[in-house]
Amino acid sequence: MRGIVTRAGAPIPGVVVQLLDSTDAPSGASISDERGVYRIIAPRAGTFRVLARRIGFAPHRTPTFVLATGIVRDVPIELSSLAVVLDTIRIRAATCVALSRTDSPVAAVWEQTKTALLATDATTSSRPLSTMLMRYQRIDRAGTVTVRTVDVQDADSGSAPWYAPAPREMRDKGYARWLTPTTMQFWAPSLEVLGSSEFSAEHCARLDDASDPSLVVLAFEPRRKRRKIIDITGRIAVDRHTAELRELSFRYTNVDSAAVNASAGGRMQFARARDGSWLVTEWFIRVPVVDSSPRRPDRDARAIVYAEQVGGRVFNARRGDDTVFVQPFPTLSGVLRDSVTARTVPNAQLLLRESWRVAVTDSVGAFTIGAVRPGIHTLQINTSSLDSLGVASVKRLLVADSLSASRLTVPSLRQALAGMCVRGATFPTSGVPSLIHGVVTARATDSLGRETAKVNTTSASDSQPTFVRAVWMDPYTGMPMRFSTPAEPSGQYRLCGLPPDIPLDLYAERGARTSTPVRVQLNGTSPYGVQHHDVQPRSASEGALRGVVRDGQQRLVSGALVSIDSLLRRSVTEISGAWRMPRVSAGRVVLSVRRVGFAPLDTAITLAAGADSTLNLVLTALPRLGAAPRSTDGRAANSSVADDSAAAAVQWAAFEARRKGPGQFMLRDRLERAEGKPLGDLLRTLRDAAITPAIALSGAVPSGDVSSAVLQGAVLQGAVLQGAVLQGAVLRSGAITFRCPSAVFLDSRPLYFGLGDPIDLNLFAPEQFESLEWYANDREIPPVFRGLATCGLLVLHARR
Repeated sequence: MRGIVTRAGAPIPGVVVQLLDSTDAPSGASISDERGVYRIIAPRAGTFRVLARRIGFAPHRTPTFVLATGIVRDVPIELSSLAVVLDTIRIRAATCVALSRTDSPVAAVWEQTKTALLATDATTSSRPLSTMLMRYQRIDRAGTVTVRTVDVQDADSGSAPWYAPAPREMRDKGYARWLTPTTMQFWAPSLEVLGSSEFSAEHCARLDDASDPSLVVLAFEPRRKRRKIIDITGRIAVDRHTAELRELSFRYTNVDSAAVNASAGGRMQFARARDGSWLVTEWFIRVPVVDSSPRRPDRDARAIVYAEQVGGRVFNARRGDDTVFVQPFPTLSGVLRDSVTARTVPNAQLLLRESWRVAVTDSVGAFTIGAVRPGIHTLQINTSSLDSLGVASVKRLLVADSLSASRLTVPSLRQALAGMCVRGATFPTSGVPSLIHGVVTARATDSLGRETAKVNTTSASDSQPTFVRAVWMDPYTGMPMRFSTPAEPSGQYRLCGLPPDIPLDLYAERGARTSTPVRVQLNGTSPYGVQHHDVQPRSASEGALRGVVRDGQQRLVSGALVSIDSLLRRSVTEISGAWRMPRVSAGRVVLSVRRVGFAPLDTAITLAAGADSTLNLVLTALPRLGAAPRSTDGRAANSSVADDSAAAAVQWAAFEARRKGPGQFMLRDRLERAEGKPLGDLLRTLRDAAITPAIALSGAVPSGDVSSAVLQGAVLQGAVLQGAVLQGAVLRSGAITFRCPSAVFLDSRPLYFGLGDPIDLNLFAPEQFESLEWYANDREIPPVFRGLATCGLLVLHARR
């Protein structure tokens, strides 16, 4: 059968036409299109009538008629102009009225609701739309909401939001049931169920308060509580003026407290399209995921692991080329906070890379980005502190709704520094993260040596490494320190863990090419900066210096500072005693050499342009410190307390406290008995301490020279540390597999902690120290040094 729905001769779209058999049971349904045309295929021949429903108007029933097999019958429908008025409905009583009754204000609201439900169901079945649809899955664990999946796709509205059994089965078996002793399955009511006579027969409703005065709210619930049958209760919101259905929400009843605590239930939002058809524009169902252990008889509920919510949203609907429904993509809004202090971050820039949508946080850290397509986005966050490091925070963001970015955090400066530095960004005695970073460029030349361009430091065909070095003089120990780091192929580099408030000389090296040294000093409160380097070949007006530093007995001296202060040229001798300055301006300069335990050396030299000069320098050792006066107190004679200062007393108390724990200790009397011997020989007597000649590790001088020493300790956990002089063994499953450097501290100052050049311990004499502490592995290292050393730790206490 077919026909046209009209009113006063004009076609009416969006009218739900139901075919009823002789018992008034539904036998088919359709919805009129924009020309008012409807079509229904009857399941069989027989006597029928038509029931026509339209939102805002009273239902219309036609007289009965006969449909014969193979005959197409025209049944025109003329609707009356009798409108349903809901704006006069007022709440008078709290009585729950059966939905099957037709003589109450509740019945008027329910009739309009059923019409919208039937129209929506008819739209999905007989007049499918093409829709842009988002589906998502969200997890709520202890109040923390995580979006697991988001999928945006073009779909056919013939697919219902969710599956539900037939109305009769839902009535008889309920809306949730146990499939196994540990698994419960929940169903949401389908459009067919909500509009069925079974649902109306089993539920009643009352008019309820509405926060929005433009809505009429109907609260429904089961008419009777059926033992072990899980039902639903909920609220229906209908527009007071147009009688259009806006929203239907529900929750499960007769469930244990797990489902109650998880707010188990769901919601559907409805909209009328421009051509009169209806669709569910937004929906979700939320259920608990509970502990899978069997329920104990003495406990009514299982523990909730998390609540799972699945749902979807329609952004547009089309019939052919005609768009009949549109709603905007979600607007992202929220507040950006520091991930450590939780303080708001103003003036930060947020960029969605895929769409190039940009927002800037206001004075309280709030931001808004409009019309963001749901799905996975790359969010880049720039703040003033991150910009100072030349970095940005990049996050993968799953956008499902406007709340997807409501709790955004950005790393603090300390976190950003730690993330940029593999070995850590904090200098041990400062407690403040520090970093210098930048880019190293090289000057490309043609076959005639003419400069053509500036390029990155490493090309695919040239694997020669580029190093950036920082050199400074430690003011406490008087020893030169040097940190080095390789530049990446792109030319980028990072020097981490530099000391603040100390002049640092920076330069880059690439083979025989170097950059012009620059002197910088990191601020103690904000110790980070940017410094770029340009490595250049030696010019015609420059020469090169190199050489070896030894003592009066021709032993190699490592850790000596060789400098030309007027040119900001510095070099620290390697374990082999070698030093070099690839680019030095020609002319007369003063070369200075400084090393703890040796007399200063200053020598004037004249360097010719283009010359490569070799200078072998000899330092004169200073007399060793004599023994301090002994106390008549027996304990003081074996202690490191030689004065009565408050600082010394505190240091002694800390030393005594550490002596009660793991580790090995030597006091003054033991150290003095080793006078005249290299310190390395004494350290060989410590448990789990292995001494290796420094030359065997560097390979820079003949292997027969064993005058230098390396201390080796043990690491039980952690990664291999590069470098070698003070070394330890990494233990895995009880087997020693390799060795790595140990840290050396002089009192509370680091001489070596895995960065820079290792320390040759034979440069020291045992009688120079009041005491020493040795911790062979990271399990023994005291908390005060934890994190500063992982491969063994030697602490030397200078004689007072």
